[in-house]
Amino acid sequence: MSMYGDERLYSRLVERVDKLRQRLRRKHHQLCGLQMEGKSTFYGPVSITWPQHVSLGPDCTLNAGVHLGGRGGIRIGTRCRLSAGAFLETGYLETVGEREDGSPKRKHRHSEIVLEDDVWIGAGAKILAGVTLGSGSIVAAGAVVTKNVPPGHAARGIPAKCVPIPPPTPPTEE
Repeated sequence: MSMYGDERLYSRLVERVDKLRQRLRRKHHQLCGLQMEGKSTFYGPVSITWPQHVSLGPDCTLNAGVHLGGRGGIRIGTRCRLSAGAFLETGYLETVGEREDGSPKRKHRHSEIVLEDDVWIGAGAKILAGVTLGSGSIVAAGAVVTKNVPPGHAARGIPAKCVPIPPPTPPTEE
């Protein structure tokens, strides 16, 4: 067998193993309570805590290193893309007074995160408790989102600031 034939066989084998891994990851998360509509793709390991409080719409992509901290609930719409290392966390600490020694008294709280349809979250972005990302919104890589992002807006920076996404420019004919 030629070297070229070995490479093609190896490529097909790797492709089949990757598809099997994706199916196994999807099934594992479903067995743990993740609610999935339709087919979505998991590229690499994804961390989901409290999966029974997480719902994933159809045709979504979650890349390696995505973390979904779902205690307060996470709803992900249709065709959402979560890039490598995206971090969604519904839990937080709230200061609720002082102890006798004057130190702050804190309680664990949680609040739902909602991603409407066609949301794209860049690599390493962080979405914090109580945030809704509107339809068609984009979160820049590394951004920290603490407030809602309106539909058709991009969030960038720490803390994230929102700017409208300009409409696509039609191609010019020459």
